[in-house]
Amino acid sequence: LKMATAAIFAPQRCAFSGKRIYPGKGRTFVQRDCKTFKFVGGKSERLFKMKRNPRRIAWTTAYRHARKKGVIAEKSKRRTRRAYKAERAIVGLSLDTLRAKRNQSKDVRQAQRELALREIKKKKEEEKVKKAAKKANAAKQAQPAQRQQKQRGKGAKGR
Repeated sequence: LKMATAAIFAPQRCAFSGKRIYPGKGRTFVQRDCKTFKFVGGKSERLFKMKRNPRRIAWTTAYRHARKKGVIAEKSKRRTRRAYKAERAIVGLSLDTLRAKRNQSKDVRQAQRELALREIKKKKEEEKVKKAAKKANAAKQAQPAQRQQKQRGKGAKGR
């Protein structure tokens, strides 16, 4: 009971102007869909029914809030701290080598990249050659065995 009575006697807010409405004051408007709106007086009720936007009417709290009027003791903007980037070594590189790589010119970096690509291409070519040689060896070793099987097969046909 105490909570229910406390809710009734607490001041409500006007649906249009945003002003406080104390118990026993104001007007209540009920729409067809059973939504209730409480108004301070006839002026705000009339403007609400005419579908006026409270943000465009100067004496409403919505207008003042939208245009940041009457804000006392405005907080000074907080300075955001910039993130400090700590330089650390990576598992494969020491800090000195990292800094040296960062300070390299584009030309040097490009030349190193091309060198590394050439080495990778050479390794791939060598691997291809090795694979081809293995296939050739495997084919040579397999040929005599196939000949023997063919000969056996011919004898089995009875010719």
